[in-house]
Amino acid sequence: MVRSDRQQEEIGSALKALLDGERADHEGLAKLASLALHDPTQTDFFRIRRENVERELAERLRWFRRAAPLFKDGFLTLASQRTPVQIPHEQLWSYYVPLARWLIAKARSGKGRFLVGISGIPGSGKSVMAEILRVILTPMLAVEHGAGRVDVLECSLQDARVCGLQQAEACTPAGKSVPLGRAAVVGLDGWHFPNAHLLSHFVKDETGNDVPLKTFKGAEFTFDAAKAKAAFAALKQQPTATLSLPVYDRQKHDPVDDAVRITPDDRLVLIEGNYLLLDKGDWAGMADLFDLKVFIDLAATASAAQKEALVARHVRGGRTRQDAERHYERVDARNARVIQQTMSRADVVIEKASPQRVTGIRRSDVDTRRDTCGSVVATPR
Repeated sequence: MVRSDRQQEEIGSALKALLDGERADHEGLAKLASLALHDPTQTDFFRIRRENVERELAERLRWFRRAAPLFKDGFLTLASQRTPVQIPHEQLWSYYVPLARWLIAKARSGKGRFLVGISGIPGSGKSVMAEILRVILTPMLAVEHGAGRVDVLECSLQDARVCGLQQAEACTPAGKSVPLGRAAVVGLDGWHFPNAHLLSHFVKDETGNDVPLKTFKGAEFTFDAAKAKAAFAALKQQPTATLSLPVYDRQKHDPVDDAVRITPDDRLVLIEGNYLLLDKGDWAGMADLFDLKVFIDLAATASAAQKEALVARHVRGGRTRQDAERHYERVDARNARVIQQTMSRADVVIEKASPQRVTGIRRSDVDTRRDTCGSVVATPR
């Protein structure tokens, strides 16, 4: 089920009143509690129990207040470029803040780096999703530097099993300080084969003619999957090492080696890319490296917006409009079909009505009717 426009407006208005000080916390939370208990999107992933609603929403409000100002200017840095991104308050409140808190709870269950693989078709908003989560997670994970404290509320053994955590790890006394380091984002596009390679290697096109690999740039066979898999394995297996990884430069249209460093402090690593869940050729086994596999499922009704976003990206990259549309039909649409088939391997599916609007989150590993992971919270001082 999808939240109605009226419900979105009511949530947005209640949050704005709280941020502007026009409504006392208890009044605002009472309104949000009423909305949450009748919100169809909250019955899937972040189910709030009636008996816990006030406590849960009070904790969420603390982090929402810290997250909202971080997006006030309407820009995110994506691939080293400042990109306009509008994030409505109701989206932050309903999806991004709870998801970030849940990721912290999951990350605490491991001892090394916690790798989150975020996949989805081209133009579904993977890089935006990863960067939004990184920005929100930054203050949550600042405990190691004394900027905050992670509090874990009491929960039962049954709750811990539902959360996918061990009881000793998920149900520690409130107030325990847990050093979780920092969050980092890594993009699969850094493992594109360089243009020199794509121009000097050939493949058959649909007519049987030999064409440079660059003709299909973006397809799974235009990535160095083996090298990417080795890098992700090193991130997982060498948590105390500092690793230098490539980044795709959208101005040079080529990967740049050693452009980003992942340090031992980077405990939660968000890896985003099209083919992370693909299970053939050199891609086979890559998905097993992720502690959590996420897939962004873009609604079929958003296909026109997704196409326009990709065409516009190609035009910004130097293609003519006609060439950009031809590339979309020849490459992007075909890639989308390949990637969509990998959704079944995901642990979590984020549903979107458009590249900018989340409408729901569902999990495949637990019975969401009993989900109580919201009781694991990060609390600012």
